[in-house]
Amino acid sequence: MENKSLNILLAHCWQMGNSGDNALWKNMMRRLRESFPDCKFYVASQKIEEWDKDQLKEFKPIYVSMDWTNDLDKVDIVLSQGGGYMKGKGIPRILSKFKIAQDLGKLTLFATQSFVNGIPRKSRASVAGVLNNSGLVVAREKQSFDFLNGIGVKNVLLLPDQVFDVDPEEYKLKDNYFVKIGIRGYLASEDFMSKMAIYADLVSETIGKVLFVPVGHGLGRDDRECALIISSRMKHESQVITDRISAGQLKTILKDGIFVSDRYHGIVCSASMGTPFIALNPDIDYKMPGVIDLFEYPVKMTIKELMNPLQLFRQTIDIYNDIERYKKILNDRLPKVKQDAKSVYKLIEEKINAYISK
Repeated sequence: MENKSLNILLAHCWQMGNSGDNALWKNMMRRLRESFPDCKFYVASQKIEEWDKDQLKEFKPIYVSMDWTNDLDKVDIVLSQGGGYMKGKGIPRILSKFKIAQDLGKLTLFATQSFVNGIPRKSRASVAGVLNNSGLVVAREKQSFDFLNGIGVKNVLLLPDQVFDVDPEEYKLKDNYFVKIGIRGYLASEDFMSKMAIYADLVSETIGKVLFVPVGHGLGRDDRECALIISSRMKHESQVITDRISAGQLKTILKDGIFVSDRYHGIVCSASMGTPFIALNPDIDYKMPGVIDLFEYPVKMTIKELMNPLQLFRQTIDIYNDIERYKKILNDRLPKVKQDAKSVYKLIEEKINAYISK
């Protein structure tokens, strides 16, 4: 490779005011800059929120369209990580872009990623081929790991989500709240919001005032809007965070108590702080079950469509009455989880160094 600054394209960087997704990319940029101080970032994003751009401004990324194959002449490496866009029938189309990059001699890397089953049988060999020709493929839950192995992908690694490696950031609350709730607003039905209001009232009557926390706050995907609706339907007073918070701030908010959420990165942040949680599902297939399995967490997921407010409340009381045991389950596993999450950066550094030394 020629002696020039390293240009890295971050593919499918979801810029929609989602604190977890933003933290994934921010931490990745930070780690890459530590290893390659002169590297330049290109960010391919479907939609760009100004909040996201402000969070990443220190790295001065160059934004390109989602059809990033048009920009491959400018970059050396294409890196993917994160969310649920690697889903079934859509995977062959997405990976066809990576195949183009590989044919041009670019290094392709898949940091911790969910890969969801449902690929047409006729496409499995081509999907496995692209992933086998990549420098690194890391699944972030065992379900994704087993799926990739099952279709013939070799040398897949299993490591936790990089948000486990994000540091807490300062955020001051006006009061103490033991139970915090984070609901994915744009997927919340009227019935579900009404049930959550009943649940929040039950908590208010027994444990104390609840706090609604936005994990995502992008245009059309704003958890704050849903939180305000649920709060307005309650008989008791509650508090809604209306700031656009980062994942680091979310971790500080979730440093104690119990967190109830259908947001994957909300649950990750809660687990990162050793704070017991109740995961509401579905999120996107493997994501939430992956966190439960990672910690061998005894509180199974609650299916939103079947959620009974009284049962959810009883589950919360069970945790509340035995909170130290649940914290210990998480804290006993946290050191290894965080170390494993951090280890992917070293693997990426090694792959890049091998690539540029050719």
